[in-house]
Amino acid sequence: VIAKKDISRINSLIADKEIHLKIEENQLEAMISKVYVPREGARSILGYIDRNITSGIADVVLGDTKVIGQIVVEFNAESKKVKLSS
Repeated sequence: VIAKKDISRINSLIADKEIHLKIEENQLEAMISKVYVPREGARSILGYIDRNITSGIADVVLGDTKVIGQIVVEFNAESKKVKLSS
């Protein structure tokens, strides 16, 4: 639930740039299960989203190549890495 709320928060921040972040439910669940650290609680998930998704979106928004529309988030469970594509 916290990850969905954070994705929604990011979408509200980038809405004025005409960008929408999309992550499939199974991708989100895989990400949560791989990056969750029990002793850190939700902070582990929020930190991962901030380091890997929010910073990637910032690169897109501030970069030379302007993206309008949907940005799809793909999570690789083996490498625990995120790929953003438009």
